[in-house]
Amino acid sequence: MSLAPEDPILEAIFSGLDLLGPGGPEVARYLAHGLELRPGLSLLEVACGTGRTACQLAREFGVAIVAMDLASWALRAAAARVAREKLEARIQLRRLDMRELPRPFGGRGFDAVLCEGAAHLVGLGAFARSVAPLLKPGGKLALTHLCYVVEPERVPADVRAFLSEDGEGLPAVGSLEQALQEVAEAGYERGFAYPLPREAYELYYGPVRDSVRRLRAQGMRSPVLDRFEREIEIYYGKGGFETAAYVAIVAEREE
Repeated sequence: MSLAPEDPILEAIFSGLDLLGPGGPEVARYLAHGLELRPGLSLLEVACGTGRTACQLAREFGVAIVAMDLASWALRAAAARVAREKLEARIQLRRLDMRELPRPFGGRGFDAVLCEGAAHLVGLGAFARSVAPLLKPGGKLALTHLCYVVEPERVPADVRAFLSEDGEGLPAVGSLEQALQEVAEAGYERGFAYPLPREAYELYYGPVRDSVRRLRAQGMRSPVLDRFEREIEIYYGKGGFETAAYVAIVAEREE
């Protein structure tokens, strides 16, 4: 089941939450160091969600950021966060569809591109190719991406079944080696990767679990809630992330 960005159930689940996927401050910091961010550089964040990462990187690394997302409810939360942290001079928010990249930006101009957990929506290789024209020579791409990190036969059947169902209409989950190869074939020097730490899942799934329980207690019924409950039980509760994990990938655009 694919999830529509403007689904009101999604807005209800993530209302007041920081993360729309596994991650958090330490993951963002690791990606920023991989991108070699520093004052004066420019960053495009694709699928910025609530703006948590954009605000952290603008604050800690002094970069100028264009942060884009398609979900209007997420951008409203991001705008409130940017205003609250007084970062309007460093962060520009735009409502854009990642499937339209690179057209909205009209060519290169960013030192780095970041995308946490959303590249699969268009396919990892297709996404990497779409943002390559936006990077200056030597610019870097960093992302987090879900892939199998063990041999297929070691992945529990219920985890495989959930990911197959969840990926209806989307590119299939592949291995880490396949992910690195797709990025390389998209015009980047072969990158490096590491699995996200357990804390990255705790920071995401803990609040989401509480939010889903709250909505259930209010009498809400929805296939979207069913999907999140199943993910929490199978993928997180049973340790699915030990076999199908989000990995952080950083790669440099070829000259």
